[in-house]
Amino acid sequence: MGNRFVVNIKVGIDDVIINSINDTIDYSVLLSIVQDFFKTPTPLLETLVYEIEKQILIECKGLKYLYLSIQKLHPPLQAVVKSSEVILEKKY
Repeated sequence: MGNRFVVNIKVGIDDVIINSINDTIDYSVLLSIVQDFFKTPTPLLETLVYEIEKQILIECKGLKYLYLSIQKLHPPLQAVVKSSEVILEKKY
């Protein structure tokens, strides 16, 4: 995508006892989803956040909460800016 980005993801699950690794959120899946979307240039961070959210919900069943932020570091603006950021935060 030509720039540097910082992606933060927080997830929430049911308040139940987890007895198996298969019942947890696989963070490698979350990483893979993000990496796949960053392979294709996307002009708007808002679009990128929405598309990543959709894929996370498909691949991570039982999610109750999602916080997803994408920061574009040093965006090309007419001022010195550390980052611009889009945040999605939802309960399901």
